[in-house]
Amino acid sequence: MRVPHLPYLPSSHFGGDDTLLLQFFNESKSQILTPIINDSLAHFIMRVALSDSSFTSNLVLEGILTIASLQLQGVSKSSARQHRLISLLRENIMQIDKENVLRNLITTMLLYQYEVCTTASPKKCWSLYLCGAKKIIDASSATVELYKDESAVLMDWIYYHEVVSEFSIRHWAEADAVDSFCKGPLAIRPKGSSFDGSEISSKNTCPTDVLDLLRVICKRPSTCDHDDLTYDKSDIAQMYELKRRLEEAVGENGTFHDIAEVTSTRQGMLAYLYRCATLIYLNRAVLKVSNASFHHRRLVREGILVLQNLGFCESAWPMLILACEANEDEQRLQILQTLSQSGQEPLHRSSHVPLIQRMIEAIWNQNDLGCDSDVDYSRTLHAVISTAPALPLFA
Repeated sequence: MRVPHLPYLPSSHFGGDDTLLLQFFNESKSQILTPIINDSLAHFIMRVALSDSSFTSNLVLEGILTIASLQLQGVSKSSARQHRLISLLRENIMQIDKENVLRNLITTMLLYQYEVCTTASPKKCWSLYLCGAKKIIDASSATVELYKDESAVLMDWIYYHEVVSEFSIRHWAEADAVDSFCKGPLAIRPKGSSFDGSEISSKNTCPTDVLDLLRVICKRPSTCDHDDLTYDKSDIAQMYELKRRLEEAVGENGTFHDIAEVTSTRQGMLAYLYRCATLIYLNRAVLKVSNASFHHRRLVREGILVLQNLGFCESAWPMLILACEANEDEQRLQILQTLSQSGQEPLHRSSHVPLIQRMIEAIWNQNDLGCDSDVDYSRTLHAVISTAPALPLFA
């Protein structure tokens, strides 16, 4: 994807505070939208903001300033901007031409990102904004082709958060309370798309094959109470094909690829981590592979090695999946160290770390108590995740 040059914007349109915030967003764009690290996404959002000549009611620009204010100035100073942004979105939400649909989608996701970065204990706001993005996609799907050209990177961003939320829904006991419209991803990349999907996919922190496999797994409930809801032949075939691709990427037999060669960038390390975690989850949740299996333990070992190299981890999901399999003291110490560093890292979401750590330690306790018995993997996840007072967020 070619990222266009940002249009020139006279400084007279901004006050000193706004100029500082815009500069901060531009300089921190590879971090401020984590767990997705994608300069193309940040450039696209910035371009949409600066191409709108309405500076008094510029949704996306206000969203950028709100996120930057949160990161730079904190919740107390950014909350007024957030409330103004919500009001602007309400005024514009009925516009259905492509430009306004894109603005509304970006703004809704920036409000979602705001909640992601501020939610210490699970609340409903993040899921409401994500569901709002789904409703915008659904309402415009008949008239606007969203997964095309530059906007594809926006849809990939939404798809990531949709799929990770499906994992939460799958393992949360109160999932029936979630609006049925908000279940199931809508930002799915269409087959035969006209854009160069391989180039976009190569820039994604979380590979599309990972998201596609996780989406298929999460189509079915996690507990044995729903044994009648099995995967159909098409789902199984798709899972095995995606499994094959992921195994090719991480190495199925013999020694793994040299991690230093495969993961020369932080983005590459995170992509490698997601692949390992997804194969582990497939093995344990669907294929019922023993946690003592040689190939399975290799995935765990390599994943934890990547965590060690990362220092901190932008996303809770792969860290949770790997932590479930950590049965050695050294591995668990590494998980705890990663959690500690993740909780201290500036510019990255860290408020979720205490909840994730409590869940991980509860899983370890359950695994240790049931080490001599066959404790169902999915039941353990279901029980621990369901202790959250509201739908938990693992993005």
